[in-house]
Amino acid sequence: MFRTLILLLLSIQFFTLKAQVKRDLTKSQWKEDINFLKTQIKKTFPDFDDRISETAFDSQLEASLNQESSTEIVLEIQRALGLLEDEGTSIYPFQKAFDSPVLPIKSYWFSDGMYICDANEANQPLIGKKIVRINGETVENLFEKMKPYLPGDNLSYKKYAFPMYSQISAWLTAAGTESMEKYITLELENGESINVPFETVSEYIKIKRNLVGNRESGFTGKKFEGSYYWKEYIPEHKLLTIQFLRIINDPSGIPFKQFVKEISNDLNEKDIERIIVDNRFGGGGNGFKLKPFTDLIKNHLISYPEKALFIFTSRATKGTIAELTSILANNTPAILVGENTGEGANSVGDIKKIELPNSGINVSVTHTLWKTSWDKDVRNTLQPEKTIAYSHEHHKSRQDPWYNATLSMPEEKPSKALLSSEMRQKLVGSYSIGGQKMTIYEDNGKVYATVKRAIKSFFELHTQLYDGGANRLSTDLNDVFIFYDMNGNRPILSVQWKEILIENP
Repeated sequence: MFRTLILLLLSIQFFTLKAQVKRDLTKSQWKEDINFLKTQIKKTFPDFDDRISETAFDSQLEASLNQESSTEIVLEIQRALGLLEDEGTSIYPFQKAFDSPVLPIKSYWFSDGMYICDANEANQPLIGKKIVRINGETVENLFEKMKPYLPGDNLSYKKYAFPMYSQISAWLTAAGTESMEKYITLELENGESINVPFETVSEYIKIKRNLVGNRESGFTGKKFEGSYYWKEYIPEHKLLTIQFLRIINDPSGIPFKQFVKEISNDLNEKDIERIIVDNRFGGGGNGFKLKPFTDLIKNHLISYPEKALFIFTSRATKGTIAELTSILANNTPAILVGENTGEGANSVGDIKKIELPNSGINVSVTHTLWKTSWDKDVRNTLQPEKTIAYSHEHHKSRQDPWYNATLSMPEEKPSKALLSSEMRQKLVGSYSIGGQKMTIYEDNGKVYATVKRAIKSFFELHTQLYDGGANRLSTDLNDVFIFYDMNGNRPILSVQWKEILIENP
């Protein structure tokens, strides 16, 4: 939950504490570092033995000792960490002990290719240009070579992270491209070849991608610079948009609790038919702050089932914002719109810093996972019901395809068959499903299934049940069904959760 804040603090620390810089180690010293890391990872990372073969992990770590330079050893350690497929367990690239410069540009991999979105003053003419090759490699081939060295739970997040890592000297060397000490050669779509000199990370941080919708209204173009969360009511569309970037109190605005209260006022006082929760650009925060907001939205939609909820997602949706996405998807008839998220329902966690004793390299390691789904749910991403292709043309013209797709969706929801009186009476009760207590209850002729939160978990479930035919109950949740047998003493048999079958023991 606090991953983004910790990584920010680490990056500041790496660039201010020069005493941590330790170079030219002997192989014996590197071996000590690697053995230390092995021990720390195995006792820190949750369910290590379930995630990876210990032999495979040890073998990959030990193989790093075959490299000649310290930088190559560090990158091979990162490759070993990548076997865990966890974005929080990685070597942060910007640290003094690493000494790897970066290009002073920011690019993004759109649906139609990788384009430069912003640059420092010296490289302003490159803005809007499409990159087709980097140091002689096509963007696509370089991505394939670099994937083992990229942090990430899934392909979606690695594709999000790739534009930055493809501009870092050490990662390019690891991917097998020609080593450049002072610049990277970019080949543009028009055939032009440009040598772009490296700069310090402080110059890189100043540059903004300015992606459409990031702290910006998709309707009015209004800016919300510096805000961790904001909202906007569009009366002509009877629409309330809420965007979250971090779930902590906003130092430049109102406290999070007050923000939720204002949303409640809007829902009760304004003519709203559609609610958008925009989770495309967020990550960090405190998951314990989410429940008042998620309960507000859940209860409002129970009272007003004719209203529609849309959740915007992207490759950058991770951390506490991914938790928010998953909780809403499990408790409301939300429609996810966008791209596969950067993390899955059960893969968001808290991290700690581990410093290797000889090299001074800092490694972030996930130590706690906060689940928002069943234990058997091993999906490493949340997939949208409506996929969005975000092109560079959208970016250039400041058109937001997420909003355009939402407005074009039909307002009327498909009707579903309610349960008969006999079925309602038979199904009501408590059941043990997948290690959770699932309660089915009736309220005003409607039947609901619910799972309450357990300790050290954010998983909760609430959905109305409908007659799906063939001994199957349909729900408000996408691709979720409950199977039953009316002839048994305990009629609920199992839950079909996406592609996972969760059974009654």
